[in-house]
Amino acid sequence: MKKPIQKILDAIFNKIKYRIYYSVKSVEKEFSLEKINNLKNRVAIHGEELYINGDITITEPKMVVIGSNVHIGNNAYFNTGGGLIIGDNVHFSRNVAIYTTSHNYNGALPYDNKLITKGVTIEKNVWIGMNVNITPGVTIGEGAIIGMGACVTKDVPAYSIVGNQSYRVLKERDITKYNEQEKQGIYGGINGQVLDSNNFKYVTGEELGEKLFFIVSTGRSGTTSFASILSQHPDIECKHEITDILIKISSDYAHNNITEEEALKVLADIYCKQRIFKKGKYFGESNQKLSNLIPLIHKLLPKAKFIGLIRDGKEVVDSTYSRGWYSNEHNANQTLRDPSIMNWHNYRIMGDKSGSVNVSDWNSMTRFEKNCWYWNYWNSIIIDGFKLLPEQNKLFIRLEDKESNFKKIKNFLTIKDNFYFIEEKRNIAHYKLKGVSQWSDKEHKAFDDFCGKLYSKYYSK
Repeated sequence: MKKPIQKILDAIFNKIKYRIYYSVKSVEKEFSLEKINNLKNRVAIHGEELYINGDITITEPKMVVIGSNVHIGNNAYFNTGGGLIIGDNVHFSRNVAIYTTSHNYNGALPYDNKLITKGVTIEKNVWIGMNVNITPGVTIGEGAIIGMGACVTKDVPAYSIVGNQSYRVLKERDITKYNEQEKQGIYGGINGQVLDSNNFKYVTGEELGEKLFFIVSTGRSGTTSFASILSQHPDIECKHEITDILIKISSDYAHNNITEEEALKVLADIYCKQRIFKKGKYFGESNQKLSNLIPLIHKLLPKAKFIGLIRDGKEVVDSTYSRGWYSNEHNANQTLRDPSIMNWHNYRIMGDKSGSVNVSDWNSMTRFEKNCWYWNYWNSIIIDGFKLLPEQNKLFIRLEDKESNFKKIKNFLTIKDNFYFIEEKRNIAHYKLKGVSQWSDKEHKAFDDFCGKLYSKYYSK
């Protein structure tokens, strides 16, 4: 009698066991999908058809730009503090590790807490095999193939097929065939299935043309709110600071640490070489770090438009000074950004490093004076950059002219409809402002000395 009962109990247990097993697996899968979707939303910007096939770690999602039709295999580890750019149609196999930072071993044994940042760029149409490691500062050229287990420690030429742990070029793709497929838009999707390029919903910045626009300012000038308000329009997507990669690039270029050619390459990798902008829509980016890059962007994207946004200098200086700008200088050439926003050292524009103030004068300036200098210097950079642009590519407005600004912007972008923008405020100061009325006579004089000429041009005293 016991045996039949035992069999029945065993059968019931097995059914329950498998139901529990599959329920747990289903919950794990849902949790994994939720985790992946959250990660996608945190990445600075990415195009269409981004597939993450399993566990992945991205240490600084805002430092990542990903193109369209990118596939990332299970157990990927991307250390991205130095910036990571991934082009269109890049496919990663499993267990790929990418590092963009390394420790400084000269400061302590075995190393100190300073991170050395070097960005990694993977250009379009690259296939990276299983167990590949990529070290800081590497560029993998267009169309390259990285074989299983390779440790990539130096730049990989375009179209190369490389392998072995200390890699060597094995051979090259058929360049004629490659260019033919690129011209025809023949790209492999999931499991290599050929995609219909006519159905692509995203385009490059170059292809977006005059529908791509940039809002430039000093910062603390309402650009975050402008981006949000413009995005109310159904035909406009406007974002504030789409990637933190430009924080370092802009300052390095201003400080002459990188050449124009190096800065152009990074800008091209972000805006020109991958499909990250929705076809048919206007796309805008508000970003103060683009201000000194206006001529370079115009060179790459001659149809793109620029909106210069100036705010009352007294209000800006009061905000930047109260927020602590220029209060934590590091090694006399860089400062810590607000740690709630970034957890790595990045550069604030310095007068002595930019060549506009000599070293002794800069070192003798008070923090308040440096904030005054910044408002004048950065707006002057924007104004000078605008002089190089054709009339149809530029619009300069004051933040305070609220009623007319959005009408001007619609006319400038050639949007002809009766859509009404609703004003809203974003990025409101959550710190105590000093208040212009509380400035000392010495501080008012400092503002007049540094900003008076430019201020009087746009604002009455």
